[in-house]
Amino acid sequence: MARFLPPEEHLVLYETGFGEDILGRAPFGKNLSEIVERIEDPLVIALDGRWGTGKSHFLKRWVGAHKTQNEGRALTVYFDAFANDYLADPLVALVGSLTERLKEERPEANLSGLKNAAVKIIKPLARIGLNVATFGAKDALGDLEDAFLDAAKGETDRAIENLWQREEGRRAAMEEFHAAVSALTAPSAEGESSQPLAIVIDELDRCRPDYALEILEVIKHFFELPHVHFILGVNLEVLEDSVRTRYGSGIDASAYLRKFLSFTMTLPEDVGDQMRTPVLLRYIEDQGNLMGTPNHLLKAISEQLRVWSRKNNISIREAGKILSWMAILPSKSHQSGFPVGLREVVITLVIIKVAIPNLYSTFLNTSIDSMKLLDLLGLSEEVVSDKKAGKYIYSDEDNIAYNTFSVWMFILNGDDPDRDRHWDWVASIFGRYHNMEDNRRIPRTVHRDYLSVFRLA
Repeated sequence: MARFLPPEEHLVLYETGFGEDILGRAPFGKNLSEIVERIEDPLVIALDGRWGTGKSHFLKRWVGAHKTQNEGRALTVYFDAFANDYLADPLVALVGSLTERLKEERPEANLSGLKNAAVKIIKPLARIGLNVATFGAKDALGDLEDAFLDAAKGETDRAIENLWQREEGRRAAMEEFHAAVSALTAPSAEGESSQPLAIVIDELDRCRPDYALEILEVIKHFFELPHVHFILGVNLEVLEDSVRTRYGSGIDASAYLRKFLSFTMTLPEDVGDQMRTPVLLRYIEDQGNLMGTPNHLLKAISEQLRVWSRKNNISIREAGKILSWMAILPSKSHQSGFPVGLREVVITLVIIKVAIPNLYSTFLNTSIDSMKLLDLLGLSEEVVSDKKAGKYIYSDEDNIAYNTFSVWMFILNGDDPDRDRHWDWVASIFGRYHNMEDNRRIPRTVHRDYLSVFRLA
């Protein structure tokens, strides 16, 4: 039986590490662990990558692998920013997640100092605006609810406002909070080293622009302390758009973000030490096998992805969608006897539909020109000329790209008077479809018969 979706690995937060590690992310995670353990200065590390590159997959496993696989001492905290952006003040949600994690990991710890300091540091108007319904979100606030309510008893609005109007009151509240956080990283016994905090903030770029930027400001002003580190799962391009939304299009968004970040990291794109395999192809091979994709079809998908991804960013999530599309195509398209030429067109159209959707109509209507096609495939005119002349082709990727290029040039040009033996081979792989009056009809026929029935969400 085939499957529609790539199977998801069962994950227990703070326990599941990298397992079989088919994407080769464990060494990268070990390097990150070594950094947060060794560096004393507070770090804000941006794990940068576009949507679907596997940032959340990595971070959720890293918070478990840090101790179980990497022998780290730091307390890791995973915070989903997008799941908490309904709260008015990100400091509330952050401290709530931290205290909940501390209760699990260090049940003997006295958290009253941290909770009382958090109550005082939150701006009074925001504190008063938090109602009991908000406190009911136990996953974000934990038992901070009681601390907030107790602190509010007996305080008049005027007294609270006066506290924040006085500079000394603000400074004292901040110092108390800093001391409470610093106490969490202090050595547990004489002679021992400090116990770092490593707080992962994921999905930051999916938050409301104001909330996302307030989180950065909270990190900068309230948590910039020795041995306290933050790892942000983020698409920095999207976060830059949040900066422009808040401050206007004239701001240098990249420079603004650099004020908050220590450095950026990106997930490795290859797996292995000597024979480097692109992560995308390793994922397709592994998940395709688990989904029951026939071997000959999986090989053809992998080959095309290998060349289309040379010049086009195709994410792991998009690769999963491509496999899902192939899974729901009529079964005859999966059979080994299905015309190879049609199979190549089906795979190309699915890849374009998922990964480069703005170009889908140009392929469907055969309005794509040869130079644009060469660029999309990462293929040079020199390689094409050498191939037609029977010269040596430089790499497997170029050979695969040339075959894909030839299939589409056959569709675009029909019977070329300068056809060569390779052109005859291309015509033969279309079987009876080569006898069609107009080769340009092939993409629309494929779309009608195989791709127009379903629409993936």
